Amino acid sequence: MVNVSVHPEIPQINEAVNITASISDNICLNTSNLSVSIEYPDGFTNTSIMINSSKIYYYNFTNTSVYGRYNVTITASDYAGNTNSSTTWFIAARSYASSVSIEDAPAEVNASDAVDVRLEVLTNQNVSGTIEIKKMADLTPAMNRSLFLTPLEKYISINTSDNIKHNLSWIKLKFYYTQAELDASGLDENTLKISWYNESLDQWETLAADSPEWVHETGIEPSDINGYAGYIWANISHLSTFAIIGNPPTNNNNENNGGGRRSSGSSGSSGGGGGGASGEAFDNIVVKEKYYDHIYKDRTTHYNFTAAGNPISTVSITGKINAGEILVMVEALNNTSTLVREPPGGLVYRNVNIWVGTSGFATPRNIKTATIRFKVENGWLKDNKINLNKIILQQYVNNSWKEVLTQKIVEKEDYTVYESTTNHFSPFAIAAHPAIKPSLQREETAGQNTMGAIPIRPTKTEEQRATPATEETKTPGLTTAALITAILGAYSVRRWLMQLI
Repeated sequence: MVNVSVHPEIPQINEAVNITASISDNICLNTSNLSVSIEYPDGFTNTSIMINSSKIYYYNFTNTSVYGRYNVTITASDYAGNTNSSTTWFIAARSYASSVSIEDAPAEVNASDAVDVRLEVLTNQNVSGTIEIKKMADLTPAMNRSLFLTPLEKYISINTSDNIKHNLSWIKLKFYYTQAELDASGLDENTLKISWYNESLDQWETLAADSPEWVHETGIEPSDINGYAGYIWANISHLSTFAIIGNPPTNNNNENNGGGRRSSGSSGSSGGGGGGASGEAFDNIVVKEKYYDHIYKDRTTHYNFTAAGNPISTVSITGKINAGEILVMVEALNNTSTLVREPPGGLVYRNVNIWVGTSGFATPRNIKTATIRFKVENGWLKDNKINLNKIILQQYVNNSWKEVLTQKIVEKEDYTVYESTTNHFSPFAIAAHPAIKPSLQREETAGQNTMGAIPIRPTKTEEQRATPATEETKTPGLTTAALITAILGAYSVRRWLMQLI
């Protein structure tokens, strides 16, 4: 399944959204069972059958009356019983549009009732035009989610007609927030800032006076005003998409890593990456990057990673409980993790370990859902003749590698971004899809260990127990079984390599 899309990605409330997918199957697609499931922001789910139009399947969704994020899952199956699905989302936004005339004095626009924004705008000549403001509860799939500080989950997009934009002297923005929003986000009001989305670099940058150069002043007014707890403001001469960000209250002994998340030590470097406290072999760690942040029930916390050499960009966790401050650590590796018994299948791009919390925390009992966003360099995909849609994330669970639901998010100039969904953590591998059938994969073994927490290195006895039998082992039939396994393995690898070529 490829080319799943929604249009528009940011509709206004009650605006229709067209959902399309280009779907292919090597056997025979069951078109009567090709469904689209849409989860509303309030949790209600609507499932419908998609319509076929010259091998492009579509569904026109019109009920966008609820503000927030709508999750879209398209599921297809064939008559052989194979099933595949792909997910994306769109954001139903509140919007405000106004016509303004700007002459000798700044024009004021009061959109606080509609989108929690007031602004003043001045141009270098008399003009008349329009101003459009959108308030969103989330970001689109293609946008970078690494805001470095914790978002208030309120994003504001401001656009004007060209005659205002090209003659803009300055615009003063006031973004209002409520006490309920502060309580839900867990942010310290005095740490609130405005971040802007640098679309050309696909990154978020915090506004400060003269940084960037079009920022004149910034500030915060925490006094209660007309039912709001306060507002944060900036005087600027450039328009964009903005976010309100900040820090949770921290103890005095906490160290901040540039604001936002509390860092537990520095990122690693090549040749060891900061040690092997997780049990991973020291010389197998290229980069180790770890941060603390708060995990809350039914709210998503984004852990953002930026160290060079780390393919993981974001780990987002929605809690089932209010867990307080939790450590998330990523170890980017040279080779297969030394904590596993066998390498993953397919052509591996990078191996990583992802650990969350202490022993017993990283389980479905505490984690409702989690997403892992990672990057693959386009040069590697091209050099190895890999289809962009054939990248998967594999996870080591119950002594074998399992494929994690993975989808392509966006293709950039130098890299492609993917996202996978899980609810526990362990060693992972980013790889091209292996050309093996599920029946050839190892079955799960009984007695699942607690995965995801920083593990303890096995004892010598455990390591010996996990060591394969040597040639001196006189078990009847072992030599024949090993020979058959080697032949089948070589045949599978040869088939996989031929498909890549």
